[in-house]
Amino acid sequence: MQPLRYGWLWLAAGCAALALVLTLALVPMATRMPPLLSDKVAHGLVFAFLMTWFLGIFEPRLAPRVALMLVAYGVLIELLQGLTPYRVVEAADVVADCAGIGIGWLLAQAGLRHWAGRVEALLGVRSDGR
Repeated sequence: MQPLRYGWLWLAAGCAALALVLTLALVPMATRMPPLLSDKVAHGLVFAFLMTWFLGIFEPRLAPRVALMLVAYGVLIELLQGLTPYRVVEAADVVADCAGIGIGWLLAQAGLRHWAGRVEALLGVRSDGR
């Protein structure tokens, strides 16, 4: 992990986000998505967020591993959806997930990989505990 005072908290929040995504992916959809936010766009945005989040916590050298784990997570979600009577497996969803992962990786490379350190700096928190 990056040298963060509250790295464990950022990681826990990221894991909570993963749990929320899984929950939302497996519950029946009561309503349709707004026309501007298609299912594939939602997949891309969620996975771009997740990739950017985790790259803000982990060392840059771990980016390929984070990407692979998120791809596996997207595939797992699709497989679990196939086990429900009200969801379907769509390979296009995994493609949208991968596109989002790529966008998140680019955003991290553009400087967002330092988001957690910047938040801690804004809060006056130093990684050495002072």
